[in-house]
Amino acid sequence: MMRVPDDVPNQCPVCDDAYDSVSAHDAGLMVNLIENDRYQRVCFDPVQSDTGDALVYFYHHTHQETGTNTHVGG
Repeated sequence: MMRVPDDVPNQCPVCDDAYDSVSAHDAGLMVNLIENDRYQRVCFDPVQSDTGDALVYFYHHTHQETGTNTHVGG
């Protein structure tokens, strides 16, 4: 299941860059950014929920936030 967490920092805890959005995942997932017009990078931060469940927070970084202008279609 994917959800949008309420308790996220202003900067990505993995790379300290700004991010566009964040999602929390508690089950299987797949990531493919090869042909992504919007996001250049996704950082993964394993966390533990308040109830003790293991989660992975995805911090989605746009091309602009990572300092790149190279993306598909651009």
